[in-house]
Parts: sequence; C-alpha cells; structure tokens
Amino acid sequence: MLLGWQELAPLPVAQGGGAIEAQDGTLVVAGGTRWADGRKFHLTETQIHDPASGKWRAGKPLPYPLAYGAHYAHGGKVIVVGGFDGKDFRPTIFEYDGSWTAKGEAPAPTILGRAVVVGDTVYLLGGCGNVADLSTCHDQIFRRKPGAAWEHYGSLPDGALSLFGAAAFGDEIFIFGGCRTIPGGIENQSTIYAFHTGSRKWRRIGSLAEANRGIAAVTYRDSIFLLGGFSTKFTEAVQRFDPKTAQISPAPPLPLGVMTDFAVVGTKLIGVGGEDAMKHRTERAFALELSNLK
Repeated sequence: MLLGWQELAPLPVAQGGGAIEAQDGTLVVAGGTRWADGRKFHLTETQIHDPASGKWRAGKPLPYPLAYGAHYAHGGKVIVVGGFDGKDFRPTIFEYDGSWTAKGEAPAPTILGRAVVVGDTVYLLGGCGNVADLSTCHDQIFRRKPGAAWEHYGSLPDGALSLFGAAAFGDEIFIFGGCRTIPGGIENQSTIYAFHTGSRKWRRIGSLAEANRGIAAVTYRDSIFLLGGFSTKFTEAVQRFDPKTAQISPAPPLPLGVMTDFAVVGTKLIGVGGEDAMKHRTERAFALELSNLK
C-alpha cells in the first residue's frame, strides 16, 4: 500500500539541476539554476530541509555557482563531483559536512552524468563538457575505492548518454532512459540496462513504457522508484521497478510534471524543485511516505 504525495514547505530559492541528497536525517539541496525575468542564474545556495520540523534553513554556500554535476551521499557527507558554473565545466569535487571542502578533481566531465555508490565504491557514469552541447558527452565509466585514485572501469552500453536515471541494487547499477544526439537534435531513450560491477558486463533487461530523459531513479528496499522526467512533456508519472524480475508497476503520481532528483530521508521519498516548464524552475517540495510499502 502506498498513499499519495504530501506537499512540503516550498524551497526558499526555486532551483533545478542542483545536487539533492540525504544527510543525517535532513535533505541537502546544493546549487542548481533558476530563471528570473527571462534570465538563467546559476546558484551557490545550499538549502537544507529538516523533515522533523518541516522547515528549511540555509547551509554554507558553494564556493562558486554550480549545477548539473554528478553527486552522491556517502559516509555522512554530500559529495558534488564537478558541474557547470554558467560558462564552463568545473572539475573540482566538493564534500559537504557543514561546510564545503575541495577534495580533488573529477577524472572526466560530469555534467548531466551520474554518480552511484555500490558498497564503499563510487562509480561515475557518463557526463558532458557543456550543458548546452550534448556532442560533448562521453560514455566512460570510472570508479574510486576508498583512499584510492580514480580508475577507468568501462563504458556505457550504447555510446554517449546523458540525463539518464541510475540506481544501485546489490552489486549491479541500473540505468534508465536518457538522451543522445542525433542529426538535427536529441533523441530520448527508453532502454533499461544493468551493469554488473564485478564482471563489468552490461545486460539489456527491458524498456520504459515511454522514452524519457531526466528520469530520477532511487532505490528503497527491494524496489527502484522511477520518477518524473521529460517524455513528450514534463511528466508526473512514478513507477516502481523490481530489479529482481524487471517488472514495472505504477506508483502514486507526482503532484506536478517535473524533472528533478529525489532522495530517501528516513522513510520518506522527497523531491524538491526542478524544471516543470521550459525556462522555469519550481519551488515546490513533496514527499511520499514509504513505511507502508507492500
């Protein structure tokens, strides 16, 4: 049984493309972009939501504006792996633990790529050098074990890909949809693949009902939730993917069509902000209680 989405207090600063991760029972939203008066602004804000109080507070801002980078949470820290400052790709890796600390550089461009943690190892999948030019995207996979340097660890199954969903289950990484360049534009994808982190082998395991870029993927217990994104429009669809059987079933739809990231805080699946229309970012925030998951 799953009940519907609950509206939360709105973001103080509307954003899309920021890093959204859980940290010590809170939700951290770092950077991103917003639109105002027809102009796009890249953000330094760190916005922190406390589900217990329902309130937002300001954290220490990023050292400079940053959006669209890969990100993950591990060891009680939120890690942002590079990103776009409005002009250029910035490769610095920042860790947040009350303040932002530089921790080396990404091994390749990470804009619109993904970072996924399996055990204590982080994997970087894909990425682009410029958010406005998907011809700069690559298909490379890198991994880093604790205390070690980044190492090249393979490539995506069908070439360069961006804006795909990615989530871990067991010793596999699942990727969903995304988009790639074609003559005259970009093409959304519907493929679902699994990458075995031990053998480095990919397997095709199915397709989304609809090609989708910007879909979010979040693991909770034995399911991967697939949320929002853009198909022929910004979608409110939520699906529940079973990584053991590759079956997909519907889940309660979002309160709006949106492309954003989500994180699990306690037993709540939370999404905040995002792109809900072209050249627009929303301040809305919403949560789905997962404790009654059947």
